[in-house]
Amino acid sequence: SNFLSQTENGAIIKYLIPNGPAEKGGLKVNDLIISINNEKIATPADVVQKINQNNLQSSLKIKIIRKNRESVKTIKPIDIYDLKL
Repeated sequence: SNFLSQTENGAIIKYLIPNGPAEKGGLKVNDLIISINNEKIATPADVVQKINQNNLQSSLKIKIIRKNRESVKTIKPIDIYDLKL
């Protein structure tokens, strides 16, 4: 997929649905996702798996690196199709 981007350290967001939960939660295109709920992310498939495993009632803690700075974004229940990696 054109949206998938693998790096050595995680998965890079290539596209976000405008005004979707990911964008509202503070994620941006080109953010590098390194963990979700404190579990390491190695590939875009890991992101899909973690989101699909998540109980839709609970938020996801997504750790990202943006411009060499780490931060954690708390994202409300998210439809995987909202986030392209």
